[in-house]
Amino acid sequence: GGHDLQLEDFASEGAYETYTRKFEDESFFEKVTQNHVIVLTLLFCVLVSFLLVRSIFGGGFKFLSCLYRTISCSASSTSSLNRVKFNDLDVTYTKALQRCLIKGLPSYNVLLNPVYRDAFRIDMAFSATHKHVDSVTEFDMEGMEEEKEARAEQRAIELAQARAKAPV
Repeated sequence: GGHDLQLEDFASEGAYETYTRKFEDESFFEKVTQNHVIVLTLLFCVLVSFLLVRSIFGGGFKFLSCLYRTISCSASSTSSLNRVKFNDLDVTYTKALQRCLIKGLPSYNVLLNPVYRDAFRIDMAFSATHKHVDSVTEFDMEGMEEEKEARAEQRAIELAQARAKAPV
């Protein structure tokens, strides 16, 4: 039942004892089925039931857990076992890089990320020597374009010279 507390209820002597005795006389069932406790009580009952079923059925419980994984579309335990076996392999960092087992950037330097390099229009040499995005403001984009053109022109000259020296 509802326990509406009024200040004048404690005006007389013995009112406090009467009030608390009312709660002490409640049965265990009344205490665990109160509105603010019922969710915890149900959760406790489900947990105890689960543990009892698990301990009683033991190996037969594997069927129930398999059924649960099927219904809930959970990953099977065998895939996690395969991952553990794969992680136990002894592979060096260099071999893992060569075999493309490790993917990603070589460091946390944001300027080495090709997406950001393209967005900021910076070259690899600049990104290798700078680590902070603020340093992009120091980058001379026009100078880089001129330098690329000069290198392309130099390569064209070297290629032409190599062709001229090559026997026909």
